[in-house]
Amino acid sequence: MRLLRCCFGIRRKFIIFPLLLILLVGAALTALLPPAEDHGGVVGVLGVLRRAAPQKGNPAQAQLADTSEEEKFTIIIQTYNRTDILLRLLNHYQAVPHLQMIIIVWNNIREETPGKLWESLGPHPVQVIFKEQASNQMRNRLQPFPEIATNAVLMLDDDTLVSVPDITFALSVWKQFPDQIVGFVPRKHVSTAGGVYSYGSFELQNPEAAGGDMYSMVLIGAAFFHQRYLQLFQDQPKQKLLKVRPNP
Repeated sequence: MRLLRCCFGIRRKFIIFPLLLILLVGAALTALLPPAEDHGGVVGVLGVLRRAAPQKGNPAQAQLADTSEEEKFTIIIQTYNRTDILLRLLNHYQAVPHLQMIIIVWNNIREETPGKLWESLGPHPVQVIFKEQASNQMRNRLQPFPEIATNAVLMLDDDTLVSVPDITFALSVWKQFPDQIVGFVPRKHVSTAGGVYSYGSFELQNPEAAGGDMYSMVLIGAAFFHQRYLQLFQDQPKQKLLKVRPNP
């Protein structure tokens, strides 16, 4: 029993001394703290913490929101007699990030658009607007539609499906060259000895360079460009616009 008491006494000493040491260190640290009066008491300290916390109306956060709006783009698709394919394309492009709106240029004259059918399949994250046309012309898609609220426009043919990663990559490239047309389908033109231009793909040979790898243009059937070019096209003299051949 004495041995047990001795051991208990030793354990109690080992417990008491660390507690005293902790109390002494705590008292010393408390003495180093500034008085609460310097901050107006507890209320003042809480006020300092509140001022340090981010505010909901932070201008930096608003700037980030504006930037995200600028990163969005609009898709324009002109279609004619391809309703089944069009609905598949609309469903595919709903998953594209930064897409604000899809505008469908409806060239099926005097035929009802599939707008109601599309809405019945919703809800959809991206709004789709159908623009009915009075005539079936290829240049109908080159209108500055008032619904366009983005600088970037992606124009697509109604039989073209571009993958989501490819669209994201093309958009990132276009942001570096916003005054250029950035697309997926290149073409070239060459002039003959008689001054006549020939238009074709990579197999078209240039009489001067004899090469087949000199692209000079990008087709807008799958391309990004700035929305201001739509207005610039409409501002061209009427004689030039009439040279744009209608869709056969």
